[in-house]
Amino acid sequence: MNDPKRHAGLLVFVFSATVTCASPAAADVLATAARAIGVLTLPQVFGSESCAKFEPSPVAVHRAPGTRAAFAEVFLRSAVTQDGAGGCAASEVMVRDRANDAVQELPTVEYAYEQPGAVVTARRGEWYEIRLQGGTGWVRPGGPATFIPLDELLRDKLLYLREGAVGDARAAPGGPPLSLDGRFADSRSLAVSLLSMVRRNGKLWVRVELSEGAPCAAPKASPAKRRVWLPFHGSDGRPNLWFHSRGC
Repeated sequence: MNDPKRHAGLLVFVFSATVTCASPAAADVLATAARAIGVLTLPQVFGSESCAKFEPSPVAVHRAPGTRAAFAEVFLRSAVTQDGAGGCAASEVMVRDRANDAVQELPTVEYAYEQPGAVVTARRGEWYEIRLQGGTGWVRPGGPATFIPLDELLRDKLLYLREGAVGDARAAPGGPPLSLDGRFADSRSLAVSLLSMVRRNGKLWVRVELSEGAPCAAPKASPAKRRVWLPFHGSDGRPNLWFHSRGC
């Protein structure tokens, strides 16, 4: 992983904070990742590796970057434990409101196998806006925390398209919609490779290669291929392109 300070000029991106051994549903992940620009690892509450014991420390949450008083804190409510079958029992990372002690789960996504992180929706220097239940808050975690931008998050991953994503296909960023033939009509039956990313007029676009055959299906001998541009975020803010953090 790279230090957060190294990514100040890069395109950035990144999902609920219960660590379990079941792969999260794609629809839930996409909803959690809406309008995200990256993932923040926060080893203070998640630990530095899956199922390992560590000494947690809370992370203060502020209304705005640079403010002194925190309105909430992210904390580890129950630690990861071995389940006796080679896996790990769930741990819970929560957010406590300091005004009324109300506690809610922190929305997260996995950036790697059983490695959750906070969803980042904006950044100002060393401050990161993270998704909370029903809103956002700003953290300045410091120390070992790492910010993972979109280009790193999607690199060398098993990618997939959200349902209906091909309806947003363009020949060029910002261009008119493309009419794709029937072989590329169903996003769920296509394999996808990320070729490049670019930001135009404040909007992030990805160039992808589409291939016949679902990502986890046996590959076809001579699949049809098509290269297109997609807005990374759909009109509802959910990403058109994401990855399987635990494989097929």
